[in-house]
Amino acid sequence: MNENDIKVLLDFQHFAANKRLESLIRSAHESDNEEDDRISIMTDSQAEMLAAAGTETDKDHPKDRKSLIQSLGGLMVILSLCLFMACSNGVSETKYIDQTAIKTTEYTGANATEVAYYAQLYFTDKFGDKYVEEKAEDYVYVGSEKKVVPAGTKISTIGNIKALPEPQAKNINYDCYEQYGFTQTGKTINLFYKAKTVTYRFFLMPNDTVPVAILQGKTELPLTPPPTKNYNASGKFAIWKGTDGTILQRTYGTKDMDFFAQWFTPYGKKERPDTVGDIVFSDGTASHYSGLTLSDEQKKNAIAVIISTSYNRTTGNGTGYNEGRVILGLGTINSPALQWWTGGNSFETPTSKNDGRMNTSIIRTKSTSESFDDFPALKWAINYASYASEEKGININDELKTGWYLPAYNEWVQAFISEDASLGAFNALGITYSVLADNFWTSTSTMGKKTDSDPVSWYIHLPNALLKPDQTTTALAMREFK
Repeated sequence: MNENDIKVLLDFQHFAANKRLESLIRSAHESDNEEDDRISIMTDSQAEMLAAAGTETDKDHPKDRKSLIQSLGGLMVILSLCLFMACSNGVSETKYIDQTAIKTTEYTGANATEVAYYAQLYFTDKFGDKYVEEKAEDYVYVGSEKKVVPAGTKISTIGNIKALPEPQAKNINYDCYEQYGFTQTGKTINLFYKAKTVTYRFFLMPNDTVPVAILQGKTELPLTPPPTKNYNASGKFAIWKGTDGTILQRTYGTKDMDFFAQWFTPYGKKERPDTVGDIVFSDGTASHYSGLTLSDEQKKNAIAVIISTSYNRTTGNGTGYNEGRVILGLGTINSPALQWWTGGNSFETPTSKNDGRMNTSIIRTKSTSESFDDFPALKWAINYASYASEEKGININDELKTGWYLPAYNEWVQAFISEDASLGAFNALGITYSVLADNFWTSTSTMGKKTDSDPVSWYIHLPNALLKPDQTTTALAMREFK
């Protein structure tokens, strides 16, 4: 086997799949006329690898070097044929590509009769986000076509990966790729496509000509939106929106785009609630009830009132104790009359007096329905945002659509402790029911007997009032605000 034989083997694209055999062949050829025997320095594991492939090493016959090289060459030919047959049978393969061999010149250097297409691999991290490694040497074989390509042909005119009728590698989105370079093996030109780089420009106002930010990234990869001020002369930032109506996604698309900030006038004076007596609006902003005159639109969009900013879920203490940092808000819409539980009065699992979120988890294990159909009051509280949106015809900020629950007993007590502020805020909204005088369910069930015939009782309000679970009363939802 001479240098030309080895070059033919190593240049052929499929042989590059086994770098260890390539190294052994080169090493054997380079040492063919030297006194030291380089093949003899193979480790035992390398020798075993070749033996398993049916190849004898010089550890067994140190003088038979040419036989070894010939055997290696034969093994490589067999590997080549297997790989070629796999490709021709429509099997998608991952190829080892030495990127230093990929040419980025514009024109071919020799005649060709076939064009093969390869696309850079996307990987997925533990969070489910896609990524590409620029130094990665793995490409996926997409397909090929018979085509006469004379020497000197401009690469960009040879073919297009989008023109293939169907990729052998499934789920390939051709729009994500752009031509990168090529190699030529014999009569086959291999075209390589990398993840396409797209450019996003961001403007604050529709008539702006100078963008506030320009971002570039690979298609389908996560992007970090440019920061915006929460308020300006036009209101509060809502979303980035393209001229075609497309809303900015969390990953790059497949084409360059311009995005413009969408603004709205906030309902509240604060960006977030932070004080007992704050009224929380559907856009997440808040205003304190004191001295506040609310428009009908603001009343319509009021979804909660803050009753504590220092609640401690471990002790059950809040306003007046300043032990905790949990900000609690009561929903402003009361439910219709509902049962606590539809299974009669045999529910014998006590729940927390301090933590309504924990109670939700406890009850979840006891419910026979994933949607809590057998716990109507809790079901209503959990879905409070949906009910509020439907009943009032309002759009609630995405971050406020979840996290609602039926308050525990001591969470409800915070409304009584902060009586003046709680009543003041609810009165400012024109609420007709009495937060401190009417009865409302809590998620706390207490073991004990109200009468000899009632094995379990449930706390409701007024404080310490008890009601059987198959009876009905209304409920208010609760949420933690941050």
